[in-house]
Amino acid sequence: MTDNNNTKDDRNKLSAVWNAAPSGIGLDDRITIIENWSYEALKYLPPWIMPEAIESDGYYFVAHSREDFKIVYTDILRLESVGVDIWYDRAMEPSKDWRELAKRMMNRQECKGVIVYGTVNSMASKPVQAELLVADELGKNIIFINHGEDLKTTAAKYLYEEACKDKAAKEAEETTKEDRKRVKAFKDLLTRIGNANITYIDLAHSAARKKEQLDAIKPEEVLIYESMFKSASVVGVKYLGVKSVKIPENVTIDGKEYNMIQIGACAFANCRALEKIELPETLEQIGEHAFFGCASLTKVHLGRNVWYVAENAFENCAKLEDVTIADDNKYIIVEDRVCYSYQYDEDSLGIFFVPRDLEGDIALLDGLKTIKRDAFSWRIGITAVTIPDSVTSIGNYAFCNCTSLTSVTIGNGVTSIRDCAFMDCVSLEAVYITDIGKWAAISFDDADANPVFSADLYLNGELATELVIPESVTRIGQYAFIDCISLISVTIPNTVTNIENSAFCGCTALTSISIPDSVTSIEDSAFGYCTSLTSVTIPDSVTSIGSGAFRDCSSLISVTIPNSVTSIGDYAFGYCTSLTSITIPNSVTSIGDWAFRGCNSLTSVTIPNSVTSIGENAFRFCRSLRHVTYSGTVRQWKKLTAKCPGWAADCPCEVVKCKDGEVPLTAEDRGA
Repeated sequence: MTDNNNTKDDRNKLSAVWNAAPSGIGLDDRITIIENWSYEALKYLPPWIMPEAIESDGYYFVAHSREDFKIVYTDILRLESVGVDIWYDRAMEPSKDWRELAKRMMNRQECKGVIVYGTVNSMASKPVQAELLVADELGKNIIFINHGEDLKTTAAKYLYEEACKDKAAKEAEETTKEDRKRVKAFKDLLTRIGNANITYIDLAHSAARKKEQLDAIKPEEVLIYESMFKSASVVGVKYLGVKSVKIPENVTIDGKEYNMIQIGACAFANCRALEKIELPETLEQIGEHAFFGCASLTKVHLGRNVWYVAENAFENCAKLEDVTIADDNKYIIVEDRVCYSYQYDEDSLGIFFVPRDLEGDIALLDGLKTIKRDAFSWRIGITAVTIPDSVTSIGNYAFCNCTSLTSVTIGNGVTSIRDCAFMDCVSLEAVYITDIGKWAAISFDDADANPVFSADLYLNGELATELVIPESVTRIGQYAFIDCISLISVTIPNTVTNIENSAFCGCTALTSISIPDSVTSIEDSAFGYCTSLTSVTIPDSVTSIGSGAFRDCSSLISVTIPNSVTSIGDYAFGYCTSLTSITIPNSVTSIGDWAFRGCNSLTSVTIPNSVTSIGENAFRFCRSLRHVTYSGTVRQWKKLTAKCPGWAADCPCEVVKCKDGEVPLTAEDRGA
């Protein structure tokens, strides 16, 4: 484990040191061990001789050639003895993984700079050269520790034209071609790097002196700036791991000084470690997603000049508990502890901060146009919300998990509510509206977007039981009245053309519905689970009945399907357990999967010869179905059912009556 040139006595001494207690080994002893160690045995160095790399709040990355490990390691020991934290790699095996690790360790705010040991070997090392270029690219401070401070002026000349000659003189009378290539490579490297961030320290200086020189180096700039007209903006950071930032009031860009007035879009996005931000008094604007995902940020203070904060500027800042506004700020509005900023449209307000401990009844300000994604999510102390007519859209998860919310008043301006906006509002009891026509036309993304999904609907203060939709309405939007369990009857005007997905799904008290002949489609689950609905007449304007359109309407006794309908969707009448008979008109070409599944009371069905496909399990579990009539021939029926196995699984029917004979049900028909 020692150098091949060591004597037996040397090896015995090192062996004795190895077996000694770590507390008995001093700095000089450790340096002696390193000086007598071999490169091949580096991996066996005990940690009490050569400490592990340190990842502290202020460490230096060391770039060096493995051939110089004795010079480098002994100096690292001395530096660490005076409190300089060092990160280095003991293995020193160049690889893709190593290059990625090296760049990652340099690209952190905690990395104060990159120390390079200016030796012939290090400067000739391609990995070291690559690390230097990365350091320069990242704007890191570069510290050369060299033999003699005159390197500051002679740079490559000292290292190569002199050092290489000295080295070569021992081996040949003149420098080799390889030496000359090294000289040129290093000259080119220094030219690319320049001298802006370079500091030179003499290797011969004491560790304490080196520490003084390191401490005197100006910290690198963490922020990335851009000039715009006569002012400046923060547009990004060098390290996503930045923990603390103070933005200056003035910055110099290309030799010119600018006032700092803006934090640009996504400037600090996903800086998850950012805990503290100090904003300048000159700041006026904070752009979209400026602090998106700053999960550790807890507090922000906005000065007197801030007039614009994008409504999503602090989105996903999970720990942000406190946004304070300067007393003399005339632009930012705080109402019920909710922070508003005028957006670029002067008539539009936006909410950019809602404290997590918000409690009680909240009335949002008139002039607000959108309630952004997650705006009030997990505000478990809110009990009531009033949304003004100025609001047109409510974002995803806007009130998700507001577990104490009992009532919501929604203004007439809302046209869209995004998915899960009111999900898990488990205490919600009442939704108040004043215009049923406006409500019917709202675009709800899903069931959890509609607060009625878990509450009662009140129209002008009265529980909605008998609704008359006004003629101004052309569509009943999806999920518009989902689970509105107080509804008994609905009258739809002949201006409506579509009844969209789940529009009346789950209206368990609904006994009658008038569908006008202006309607052309009844979409998926439109009347699904309306368990009190006893009869439905579908007008001859309708061409399609969507999947699950009347599914689980367990009280439905009769259905009239007009000869305008061409398709009956999957589960369209599934589990309509009171339905006794059904006549399918000769306009229908397809019957979907499970279309009449579980219709236990269905005793007879007539299928026209226009049907070209019957879906899987279309009549499965119709346990009373004994009479099936087909208007076509036996040959046509056999051709049709050859493509539709299992259509009559678990049905008691024995034969199908065709116009020219009977066809016994086969095992394939029964899904065997």
